[in-house]
Amino acid sequence: MNSHSKKLILSLAAISCLNSLALAQISGISRGIPFTYGDYSYYGLFGYSPNSVQIKGDNSTNTLILGKYAYINQNDKAIYVYAENTDKLNITHIINKGVVQGSLNIENKDQTQKDASINVNTIDNQGFLKNAYIGIWGDKQANITINSFSNSGIVYNPQNQAIYLERNVQITDFINTGLIAGTTNQSIPSNQTSSSIQIGKDQGSSRRSSTSTTTTIENFKNQGLIGNSNKDANAIGFDSANLTTFINTQLILSQGKAIHLESSTITNFINTGLIGAYGTYTFGNTSNSSGITILRSTIDNFINTGIISGVVGVNLSGNISTFINTGLIHSTEKSSEQYAAINLFNTDNNTPNIDYLINAGTLDSQSQGILITTGSTINNLFNTGTIKAQKDGITFLSERNNQNDIKIGKIILTKDSSIDAQKNAINLDLTSSSTNNSNNKNLSIDSINIQAGAKVSGKEAGIKIGKSNGSGSRSVGQIIVAGEVEGGIVNEGTIKADANSNGSKRTRRSAAIIVKESGSITSTNNKSAIVNKGSIEGDIKIQGTLASIENSSTIKGNITNNGSNNLEIKNQNNAKIEGNLFNTGKGKLTIENQANTQNGNPSISGSLVNIGSGELEFKNSAKVEGNLFNFGTGTLKIENQANTQNGNNPSISGYVANIGMGQLELMNNASISGSAYNIGGGSLMLNNSSTLKSVYNYGSGDLMITNQKDASIENISNESSGDVMLSNSGSITKGITNSGSGTLMLNNSGSIGMNDKGYNISNEGDGSVNITSWTIRTDDTTKSLQTLTVGGRSANSVMVENLIVDQSNLNMDELNDINNLVSGVSLN
Repeated sequence: MNSHSKKLILSLAAISCLNSLALAQISGISRGIPFTYGDYSYYGLFGYSPNSVQIKGDNSTNTLILGKYAYINQNDKAIYVYAENTDKLNITHIINKGVVQGSLNIENKDQTQKDASINVNTIDNQGFLKNAYIGIWGDKQANITINSFSNSGIVYNPQNQAIYLERNVQITDFINTGLIAGTTNQSIPSNQTSSSIQIGKDQGSSRRSSTSTTTTIENFKNQGLIGNSNKDANAIGFDSANLTTFINTQLILSQGKAIHLESSTITNFINTGLIGAYGTYTFGNTSNSSGITILRSTIDNFINTGIISGVVGVNLSGNISTFINTGLIHSTEKSSEQYAAINLFNTDNNTPNIDYLINAGTLDSQSQGILITTGSTINNLFNTGTIKAQKDGITFLSERNNQNDIKIGKIILTKDSSIDAQKNAINLDLTSSSTNNSNNKNLSIDSINIQAGAKVSGKEAGIKIGKSNGSGSRSVGQIIVAGEVEGGIVNEGTIKADANSNGSKRTRRSAAIIVKESGSITSTNNKSAIVNKGSIEGDIKIQGTLASIENSSTIKGNITNNGSNNLEIKNQNNAKIEGNLFNTGKGKLTIENQANTQNGNPSISGSLVNIGSGELEFKNSAKVEGNLFNFGTGTLKIENQANTQNGNNPSISGYVANIGMGQLELMNNASISGSAYNIGGGSLMLNNSSTLKSVYNYGSGDLMITNQKDASIENISNESSGDVMLSNSGSITKGITNSGSGTLMLNNSGSIGMNDKGYNISNEGDGSVNITSWTIRTDDTTKSLQTLTVGGRSANSVMVENLIVDQSNLNMDELNDINNLVSGVSLN
């Protein structure tokens, strides 16, 4: 004791002797230094005491100081501060620099009334304190107010809570820079919980109050170590508590839950240190190894810039307005799919909700990255950091008998962010828990936006939308990819188009999937980049890289390939594409509309359009209801093949047109109900082995036509400056007209009928017709030769080089007159 302290104590003692009417409000051993003046009492202890120190007194003001060498050897209520009846007790300081072997109790005694109160300015533990109980127990009505509670020493209780704040306690500042630990050796029943620091109610206390009250702390700050080595206990437990600000800058550790929050409210939760649980996780026991568990509670702002770690990192069954992680949240156990870095789960039908979930740091999990249980809601999920998971990056769980749906608003990945999962990066599907196998709940995400520089990677799928089950649907509003999706998109549910800007209903022409110029969707294990087994209710717009689309169900919008990359589309089984397919860039679009199963009958309702300088290759053995256009400078290749798988008759109901400067290559071995047109400066090459209505050349480009044996074309018309080279072994039922300035070159070994003017060949324009070979046959009905009849304004510009007479059923007398062979051509 220094000289100044000695002088202060002697002065106080002298004043005490003069004031003989004052009653002492602090009692302890006689070797302590007491001082009482009016309603003010002081007690200083600087040595050993086998007895407790008690503070009481209505309307009294008290100070207690335990010096560096003070030692109170009393296990129960070593420092006992209490109020009774309607007492109003004031304490300026309780300062401990020594050793208190027992507890500090600030509480009610017996029947306190609602206007009873204990007001403490400062509690400062710089030494050793076994434990502290501050509270109003039972159903009593009183209040305890503490301005500052600080610990820079040690508070350690191996048998129970180290610090317990119960019911009507209000603390302005709670600051720990030392060590607080409790319940390390306590045996805790499975239906109870215990904590080193318990704030609010105690689920394991026999004195638990039935009255609903709240413990309030304005600022809780840990700059030291708060720990618990009991696997069934918490480092800090909140129950019916109200905090303005919670800040951890150092260590909060437990084998059970580092922090357990129940029926409480926190305005700002901030962690810049380490919150860690390092024990095992046991379902069915309230004690589980989670960094933070939040039950039936509300947090306005949850900010982690440090480390939160446990079998489950953050276990949430409450409400958080804004959840921001710029540090590390870690899940350490891989033995169950129900572990996660962030887990949203239900408790007593209390469903969790997060308005904004922002990960700017790292979520690292040996199991799931983010696990979301039925009934949960996340309005906005932003990932600007990293989510790394050994199972799914983001996934969903059906648990217990909760019939509520799961609704997620926007999922946005910003530049340089990533989701890296060994299974699915984003898994929009329900996994059933062990307690309930029902997963017929609706699961929806408004939109997924993967911005430039972001990456989503899954060994099984980058994005998976699961199959609807019973009455439960799985749907995504829109997927925008400006970054990378590695593992592809697998859709067994529904991908919807974006809503119109005015908020009205979604339309078919809106985009369901957009791949921007910087974006790419790539597949693994030889899968297509997009595999659709469900429904895509909108357009697919591609400017970036998307190698392939495999559709075996329904796509209700258009598909546009607008980049310089190649795209392959397979429409198979009983699949339907109800929109148009566009190739508008420099890349190649390959489309296979093929029935590759016995009962398969795929169809395309819209048109196929090649607009840019790229190539569109179409292989069809099924049905197309629209038209096929080539507007650009590229090539349109069409193979319309007969179906050898199931006997269905493939067909193109519309027409085929080459309108630009490109080339149209058409091989038809099935049915085309419409005509083939060449309108621009490009060329048309036709190899027909089946049925085609007509062929028209309105442009300056050339036509090369091969009409195979048994094939049929209604008529051919060349009406501009282009040339036509025709080899016919089949049937052209309504003749050929050359009405432009181009040249018609014809080799006919088949059948060419007459047009409405009665001519096989009409030459109406300034061009010429050169018939290199014409086979004449005997009509089965008339037994007369089928005369080649030429007409038109420029019939004299028709040249016949060779006439071949088929001698089958030939009447030789027919050969005596040349007019029986050819008519309308000058023979001079």
